[in-house]
Amino acid sequence: MKKIVAVVLTLVMMMSLVISTAHAAVIHDHTWDSPNCTIVKVVDEKAPTCTQDGHMACYQCKVCGLYFWKESNPASAKYHWIGTYFPGAWMYGFGKIPATGHMGGFPVIEKVVAPTCAGNGSFDKVVYCVKCHEELHRDTVLTPAAGHMGGFPVIENVVAPTHAADGSYDVVVYCVKCGGELWRTTKTVPATEHEPDAPVIENEVAATCTADGSYDVVIYCAGCDAELSRETETIPALGHTHGDVVIENKVDATCTKDGSYDEVVYCDVCTAELSRETKTVPAVGHTPGEAVVENKVDATETKDGSYDKVVYCDVCKAELSRETVVIPATGTESPATGDSMSIVYGAALLVSAAGIFMILRKKNTAR
Repeated sequence: MKKIVAVVLTLVMMMSLVISTAHAAVIHDHTWDSPNCTIVKVVDEKAPTCTQDGHMACYQCKVCGLYFWKESNPASAKYHWIGTYFPGAWMYGFGKIPATGHMGGFPVIEKVVAPTCAGNGSFDKVVYCVKCHEELHRDTVLTPAAGHMGGFPVIENVVAPTHAADGSYDVVVYCVKCGGELWRTTKTVPATEHEPDAPVIENEVAATCTADGSYDVVIYCAGCDAELSRETETIPALGHTHGDVVIENKVDATCTKDGSYDEVVYCDVCTAELSRETKTVPAVGHTPGEAVVENKVDATETKDGSYDKVVYCDVCKAELSRETVVIPATGTESPATGDSMSIVYGAALLVSAAGIFMILRKKNTAR
């Protein structure tokens, strides 16, 4: 029984609040843009960010005490009554402007460390938000060691042969990038009756990334220029030298369609394509703009009016939502204050009595 009485009292208090609020709204004419305006701002507007919601400005009528949210777009500024204001009202959906969310851009290359002949390099592939510039993610990519690049062989440590003793020389190949010695071969020049001259290099064919090279080491007689010996040496193919990753074939992502780009690695020496990987950039999703008013039909004294409250995407202008709002008919006159209050209070008491009767009836039926 106590619970029933508490419910009845709550209903009566709520009806009284609605009646008093409706009464104030009926008898008071709000002057929004008058120099003697009774509307004052109680909460400033807060713009949303990528990660935090914002809210519209809140105003209060100092005559009747009603609170209103006001849209920020001057071309369609409207007041929306919200009844009683309470701190943090936008946390419950009143006047809230949703956070816009991050929008990832194309990856950029940072912190490039070039590879050496024997050591790997690296670079960072970073994606930032194009609106707030916050770093969304960062991947570190290793660049394989470039490998040595052998130059043409050189002759060192030449010891000329005599008639009684063999001679010798070293054939050496150095890396043309770092100068390191890659290999060394000692050759013997047999003793001969001829007077061998210093060995010379002939018929040089440079090695490429994929094909071996070669050269002839020839020894002539210093006296008669007769060819005493000829050896053909092979220079192993150098192999490809991986260059930095380059971005090609960029296709921007839209609100509803994924974008893409190719990560390509070419050989620094012969420019051959060594690898190609296609990456997908996810669709960025719609960005809701401010609601605009369309198809407005003004209310008359006897007929309701209406308008559409529409939200479009700020990027692709697609329609995201449309809500039709009814504007009540203005009516011809307001009832006298005493008469309207008596009628409304009587209606409230009748509704409360009917509620008590239904609760008691259900309780008796349950028994």
